[in-house]
Amino acid sequence: AAIDLSILRMFRVLRPLKSIQTVPALRVLMLSLIKALPEMPNIMLIFAMFIFGCALLGTQLWAGCLSRRCYSQDPAGHWVLDLAQEAPCSTDPQGRQCTAGATCWEPST
Repeated sequence: AAIDLSILRMFRVLRPLKSIQTVPALRVLMLSLIKALPEMPNIMLIFAMFIFGCALLGTQLWAGCLSRRCYSQDPAGHWVLDLAQEAPCSTDPQGRQCTAGATCWEPST
């Protein structure tokens, strides 16, 4: 029975770490990174809070802006989604307007 030693190839990744011993600047850099590791959870927590705050702000500022669609009346007088106009519309005069006979509404859920 032959012994499979291909798992040892995985350790080839560690070869560049030998250069840390020969290049002093690289050694200082690696030691600095290792010393900074205990503080990383604090930095990640601050970053997560920042991303969460940006998400809340974006949700409040742009809530519903992309959910408005053009509705037109069918012959029976019911308002139906105008499938010919798939892009979001706007009630703002500078935004995308619906064609004549259609109205920009936010869909009911």
